[in-house]
Amino acid sequence: MRKISHKLILLITVVIALTLASIWIYNSYFLEDVYLKSRIEILQNSASEIDLIYKSNDAEALENYIDEILIEKNINSHISTIKGELVFTSQSMMKGRGHMNNRRVISQADLKRILSNGEAITTIRQGNNNTEMLAYSMVMGDQDAIITLTVLLEPINKTIEIMKTQLLYISIILLIVTISIGAFIARVFLKPIEKLNYAVNQIAVGNMEERVEITTRDEIGELSQNFNEMAEKLNRVELLRKELISNVSHDLRTPLGLIKGYAEMIRDIHADNPEKTNEDLNIIIEESDRLSEMVNEILDSSQFQSGYIEL
Repeated sequence: MRKISHKLILLITVVIALTLASIWIYNSYFLEDVYLKSRIEILQNSASEIDLIYKSNDAEALENYIDEILIEKNINSHISTIKGELVFTSQSMMKGRGHMNNRRVISQADLKRILSNGEAITTIRQGNNNTEMLAYSMVMGDQDAIITLTVLLEPINKTIEIMKTQLLYISIILLIVTISIGAFIARVFLKPIEKLNYAVNQIAVGNMEERVEITTRDEIGELSQNFNEMAEKLNRVELLRKELISNVSHDLRTPLGLIKGYAEMIRDIHADNPEKTNEDLNIIIEESDRLSEMVNEILDSSQFQSGYIEL
C-alpha cells in the first residue's frame, strides 16, 4: 500500500518537474529568438534616437550619444551615405580585432533592401577574424544617410549557453529542495492523520476511551473533533449496552428460575396431584409469557436503535 506521504512527495516533484520541463522547452526553442528580438529592439530604438539627434545637426550630442551606446549597450555604430560609402564608424568594439578590410559596411544587396524598405536587419562579418555581428540599418534624416548599428552575436550565444548551464544547476538544486520540502510537508500534515488512524484502530479493538488531540483548526482538526464526539457517543452506547446486558440477565434469570423450579416440582412432588400440577403449569405459562414479552421488548428496542422501526 502506497502511503499518502509518498504520493504527496511524488505530486510535488511532478509539478516542479513539469515546470522545469516547460522552462527547458522554452529555453531550447524560444529563448534565442526572444533574446535576439530584444537585441534588435534595442538597436531599433537606439537608431531612432540617433536619427532624431542627426536631424538636429548637433554633432557633439550625436558623438556623446554614440559613446553612451558603446559603453552601456556594447553597440557599434556606422554612418554611411545612401550609396553605402562609410563616413563615420566607432572603433571601440573593434579594438584588438583589427580594422575593417574596406570602407563599406553594407553590401549592395542589403543597400537596395534598406533604400526600398527604409530599414533592414542582417548579419554581417567584420574584422580580420571575420566576426559575425547582428546589424540593423535605417535611413536617416532627409534620406541622405544610413545608420547601421551592430552588436556581436558571440556574446549573445555565450549568454544563452550560460543561462542554459545555470538553469541546469538550478533545476538540480530545485528538485533536491522540492523533495526535501515535500518530505517535511508530508510529515507535518500527515502526522495528525496518522494519530487519527491509530485512534480509529483503538476504537475498533474496543478501547472506547481513546481520543485524538486537536492541534489545528483546519479540516483535519475538524475531523479530529468529529471523531472525538463519535467516540464519546460510542462509549456511552457501549456503557448502556453493558448495563442493558446486566439488567436483562438479571430480569431473565428470575422467570427462568421460576420455570425451572415449578417444572421440577411437577416432576418430583405434584406428579400424582392434577390440581397442583395445573397450578404449577399455569405459573410456568405466565412466566413464559412474561419472558417472551421481555424478549420482544429487547428486540423492539434493538430495532429502534438500529433505525429499522420508528416510534
